[in-house]
Amino acid sequence: MKLEYFVYIYDEHDNELEVDMELLEEGYSYGVVTGDGEEIKLSPEQVQKARDQYRENLEEYEAAKADYYYDY
Repeated sequence: MKLEYFVYIYDEHDNELEVDMELLEEGYSYGVVTGDGEEIKLSPEQVQKARDQYRENLEEYEAAKADYYYDY
């Protein structure tokens, strides 16, 4: 299992947005609409949603890694 630095969230129009967490943490708060590649500025709520999703992904990754090492 590999930890991805991209998260996927939805906007108010149900468009899927790809957010690069490395860029977000550097202050670049934009996402890309999947499918058409349009870049949009994220609202503060969307930024928080992306950070929450990344934290969930990180927790799942750490749990899976712990399980993997526990099995060996």
